Amino acid sequence: MFSYLAGCVLLGVISFSSSTGDGCMLCGPGFAQLDTRLCEVKEEAIAWLADQQEPTGSWPFMNVRNAIFGLQLANHSWLHDQNLTTRILTKSRLEYELLQKLLPEVCNCSDGDNDNSGGSSTDSSGSSSDDSDDTTDSHSSKAKRMGRSTSSSSTDEDDESNDNDQTSDDSCCLRKFSPGGGRLGQYMLALQSVCCLVDDFYGVDLNCLMADLIANCDDNFQNFFGYSLAILSLCSQGDDFSISSEALEKLADGSSSSDPCGSDSHGVDTLSLLVMAMVCARPQAQEHGLDDWETVIDERVQCILDAQQDDCSFGNAITNALAIQALTAAGGAFTTECSCNDTANVFLDGLEDEGFNSVAGISQILPLLNCNNFGSLQNVTIECPDPEATPRPTPPIITPGDPTTTFSIKVDNNVTVPSYTVTILTGENLYYGMIRLENSNVGFTFETQEFSFGLSLQEINGLASSAADSTFWSLLTVEDGVETSSPVGISGAFPQSGDCYICRFSSF
Repeated sequence: MFSYLAGCVLLGVISFSSSTGDGCMLCGPGFAQLDTRLCEVKEEAIAWLADQQEPTGSWPFMNVRNAIFGLQLANHSWLHDQNLTTRILTKSRLEYELLQKLLPEVCNCSDGDNDNSGGSSTDSSGSSSDDSDDTTDSHSSKAKRMGRSTSSSSTDEDDESNDNDQTSDDSCCLRKFSPGGGRLGQYMLALQSVCCLVDDFYGVDLNCLMADLIANCDDNFQNFFGYSLAILSLCSQGDDFSISSEALEKLADGSSSSDPCGSDSHGVDTLSLLVMAMVCARPQAQEHGLDDWETVIDERVQCILDAQQDDCSFGNAITNALAIQALTAAGGAFTTECSCNDTANVFLDGLEDEGFNSVAGISQILPLLNCNNFGSLQNVTIECPDPEATPRPTPPIITPGDPTTTFSIKVDNNVTVPSYTVTILTGENLYYGMIRLENSNVGFTFETQEFSFGLSLQEINGLASSAADSTFWSLLTVEDGVETSSPVGISGAFPQSGDCYICRFSSF
């Protein structure tokens, strides 16, 4: 008998920072050597993944969704620790990649275009190690009217009697979503990791879309690896979205309600994702009164353990990582010849032998290195500020005799480069300077949006950034004629006399 420490999420994710040198206790106290090894490998994996990020903010094979989610569960402050440009590019690239998939399939219902010939598309790849995708799923559905729904247990979008299903004049209809529900689940998990709204993603309610895909799961999912990711994207929101009992029953049944192991259709990877999704959705299953929920979890855990080989391995490094994540999510003591310490070290040995060679693969491994699993996002403390909660401050009036600082701001919109002289009270930040400049009625205006990493410039003089158009506002400093990307944003920059800042409209 041995125990995978249930609750190691709480030991690792809330207080852990990869820069402190501390680690998490995967197998409980008394395994200092393993804990140190996990921490060291995690640092190496994070550094390797960071090196793979492209100048555009993306990762190879459009793996930004996987990388963001894995990094978030490996170190919840990873994005905040990056420089401003990297933070903006990473978030914008995530939005851009999803918009690329959504926009061709969204139509304006007001024009009477309700084409029901959505067609079908199949996107196939390996479920764990292929960099091009992590799921195998397809989609073919009729156009659906997309409404705003922040809390709904119904998956029937057309049920007008459902009080929680709200539609508005600016609702969109969806022709289809070709990549399928598993891919959308990955994007939704990544969006939650960087404080992006999933119930209002550029006017599209992704929760509503996902509920529709799940309701027609036979058309939208070819396997339960992708289906588990879909459920994880919803249950990770906690009480903010209610999953229907039918969707949860489908998760519990898998490919065969009489065989939790799924015979030949469920490998260890899929079984592991099923367990993690079931643990994540446990509170909602209890609300729906699904009495056999815990029994199915236990049976699937045993299926995973039965697949463990004599050398304590479950397969390759990714399969090992997913299996151990499922066991830590389920918690409890298990009867097996391999101890937790032996199993974890075999996984680390295999990872060292295989090396870091897949963004998608390493992203699936990273959560384990911080004692997390795919369902841990709901337990991670992510400070997502409410942009409506903090009104723009009013700088105090400058009176004669007050110490002041004068500097300049240039706005490069790729057509003209107007320059403005700004005077602030000494010690005020650039944000206050921009507010003073706008209040001086010289034709300068700006808009910001607040994220977990601080304020981001969204619009200057009427020109707005756009993820759909791959554009954003960058902040640069000028010293001795040399332009340098600012390592901090407008709220973290404190101008000195004679400084020059450039706000440049850029693209990626």
